[in-house]
Amino acid sequence: GNEGALFKVLLSSGVDTELVPFGFSNGSTPKGRLLKASNGLFYGLTSTGGTENTGILFSFDPVTSTFVRLVNFTNATFGTFPLGTLVESGGKLYGLCSGGGTANGGTLFEYTISTNTCVKKKDIALQSAGTVPQNGLFKAGNGTLYGNTSVGSTNGQGALFSYVASTNAFTKLFDFTVASGSQPLGDLTQASNGLLYGTCSGNGQFGKGSLYSWNPGTSVFTTLYSFDGFQGGVPAGEVLDAGNGKLYGTFREDGQGFSGGIFTWEIATSIYNEE
Repeated sequence: GNEGALFKVLLSSGVDTELVPFGFSNGSTPKGRLLKASNGLFYGLTSTGGTENTGILFSFDPVTSTFVRLVNFTNATFGTFPLGTLVESGGKLYGLCSGGGTANGGTLFEYTISTNTCVKKKDIALQSAGTVPQNGLFKAGNGTLYGNTSVGSTNGQGALFSYVASTNAFTKLFDFTVASGSQPLGDLTQASNGLLYGTCSGNGQFGKGSLYSWNPGTSVFTTLYSFDGFQGGVPAGEVLDAGNGKLYGTFREDGQGFSGGIFTWEIATSIYNEE
């Protein structure tokens, strides 16, 4: 079918093996990466499927190849259509739903591994921090979780927010604007310099998205680069710190006639290159 599958790739040979075919009963259309939790199991999300076709949270044991559907997301209880990658903090998993909740704009949820219980922690409301997150949470070195919404908030372009699990404190940090870029699709990442980096898929100076940074220590947001559509445009997915002084990311559009590509950002010199 077209619902996707959980698979493994043997790096030495490049041979891939399908482990679990997704379908409505065990979730479908997975989004984000798998998280390897402290108990050795992998955890992930699907954006559809399950009892109400609004997504599930699942675990997979790589030793026994056992797949378990743990949570069926429902509008009233947890939110719907979870997206992005889960994060672990204090024996609990945290993630985002792009829909559902009291405001029907998404939720932030918490899953406790030891008790197999899931609770909704926050309803993401239109004016407080925007709605419809299109990616997952990221856990920074300070223990705080960070995420984005794609629409709403003060400027109608979504917002960057933080969440402290120990105090259940949800804080809007920055309102995206047309100039800064908006509609972030990929998860945030933290580079070796301590800054958080992310991309916006829309707006910016040329209307093709942007690369930005957030300084957790000084609370300063900086638009680093606006994609022009000729050297890449509409970035998607997270950027990664390769440890060589560069960030690597992907974009969906290329003015040279290609359907997408890879870009690099040199952290120290602020130089952008299309690879």
